[in-house]
Amino acid sequence: MDIKVIEYRKPFSVTASMKVKNIERAAKFYTEVLGFERGWDKALDIGWLEIDLPITGFNIGLSLLRDEEIQHGSTTLNIGVQDVEATKKYLETQGVKILIQSEIPELVKTLAITDTEGNKIVFVENLLEYNT
Repeated sequence: MDIKVIEYRKPFSVTASMKVKNIERAAKFYTEVLGFERGWDKALDIGWLEIDLPITGFNIGLSLLRDEEIQHGSTTLNIGVQDVEATKKYLETQGVKILIQSEIPELVKTLAITDTEGNKIVFVENLLEYNT
């Protein structure tokens, strides 16, 4: 059997699909609190809305939770930031509860929250970049 490499679509894209109970509430959080842009919304009638991130080809797909599906809050989204402390201060001004903040010295700082639907978001500051 000949094994070939995967031929990815060009331009390359990645969508992190997150289950939500309320698409509009989640969209408001991702656009108004986190500052992302509302993206493709032509499938709201079937429970799908995309949120565009400031990285070409990467977005979040908000998928309406159906009764028979797995529970919301089962996704974790990791987002790189320049400064975890500044991110924390901003999120607190927006009324966002901080779940946990941690640091592995000389490696990484993290800050965990949940969105309005219970999905975990971890903001990550890479300390290696600054110590090289």
